[in-house]
Amino acid sequence: MNDVLCVCRRRAIMTVAPVLLAISGCSSDSDSHPDPSNEVAIQGVATGQGPADSGRPVATLVWSKGGGQILAARSAVRSEIELAEPRRYTLKLTESPPAEVVDAQGLAFAYIAAVRPDRTPQNAEEMAASIVGGSREFLLVYSQRDVASDSLMGKYLRGAVTAGYHLFKARAYTSEESAGISACKQTATGQGKNPEVECPAYRMFVSPAPNGFGEQVQVELDPVSRPRFPDLS
Repeated sequence: MNDVLCVCRRRAIMTVAPVLLAISGCSSDSDSHPDPSNEVAIQGVATGQGPADSGRPVATLVWSKGGGQILAARSAVRSEIELAEPRRYTLKLTESPPAEVVDAQGLAFAYIAAVRPDRTPQNAEEMAASIVGGSREFLLVYSQRDVASDSLMGKYLRGAVTAGYHLFKARAYTSEESAGISACKQTATGQGKNPEVECPAYRMFVSPAPNGFGEQVQVELDPVSRPRFPDLS
């Protein structure tokens, strides 16, 4: 199974400082709800075919630990995928994430996925097994508070982030970008500094989606139930 779906994951080549991925108790901010007047939604289409026994897949969010390991928490955000082409779906983001998926920095990361409609996962393994499709390039980021562009998390997310939901796009690093990160970390280590602080970088290049929630997010169904997601861990 794709390593993104594994609950016990190997350590990534470009590790993120553990503090950035740690799940901890959340402040009371996590219990707040976004202003309905500012409601946003993820819209897109489903392509391909899921497993023959998967029924009519449902689009939803799958929470993850910092854009890596899948978590057990279920999302209340769900949408039926239309049967007629182009098989559209809409995920309305009207509530904050479950408190248990928000990390110590007040951030939560979710994959955009399609799941089996008849499953009620009780743990992370069952959650992973229920997935039959996903977006390979987009993921959802939630922030409890504004993030400054010059802060550590602002550098990881490549810019200032306001409180609320944001759609991000991920891609592989270019060879030049990878070389630059490696050189930066070598220099930082040589100077006795923390390379994860001096050269913040996820495993993949991530940045705010160019068109924000105006993007059409494609969810690719997989006949052998091995969808791929952006892997930031």
